[in-house]
Amino acid sequence: MCSSDLHYKVHFENFLKRFDIKEGDYYIESFLLYWLYDRWTYDCKKNNPLGYMQFVHFLKLYFPRERITNSKVAWYGVDKSITNHISEEDANDIRQKRKEFYERPQKGKKTKKRELGFKRKKNFISSNV
Repeated sequence: MCSSDLHYKVHFENFLKRFDIKEGDYYIESFLLYWLYDRWTYDCKKNNPLGYMQFVHFLKLYFPRERITNSKVAWYGVDKSITNHISEEDANDIRQKRKEFYERPQKGKKTKKRELGFKRKKNFISSNV
């Protein structure tokens, strides 16, 4: 383990300690836990917070993981006290925003031109040149 890994481990443990997050049988999506983490790092003005994938790797080390739905999102078992920090209303808002984000066409993805209302342009280069 290199020194930066140890730094991030301590940082992650401070996050768990701040919100008193422990292993339990209440399963919650990883992106909801990351939302709480992101809010915490913003409040304490952390310059180099963990990225989402780094955060998920730490979740795998500390909490049991289940795939509850058919989606690719992993659910992690935490204590029921997490509901003191993430309300059901907040959770539903975040889920809805995430769903809307993934339903719209992503930047750079190809879409059918006919769906967008474009017509095929004719080749303007003359063969008599």
